[in-house]
Amino acid sequence: FDQLLTMGHYNDLDLVLPTLQLRLDYLPGTVVAFSSKLLVHSVGETNGDRACITWYMQDKVHWAMNIGECRY
Repeated sequence: FDQLLTMGHYNDLDLVLPTLQLRLDYLPGTVVAFSSKLLVHSVGETNGDRACITWYMQDKVHWAMNIGECRY
């Protein structure tokens, strides 16, 4: 899974997950976790400053922890 943390000074921004037909408020300080291999996602434009920090969980982590990898 991937985790996204958005920060900055802005408002009126959505995280869009079209596969699930979801449009979520994506305000500063929001953290979301999902598989970017499974779900296409997008974020629109906004006025203000914005940064996104992303953590990726690689398959090697699953192997090292003896957890079955996801089948896509």
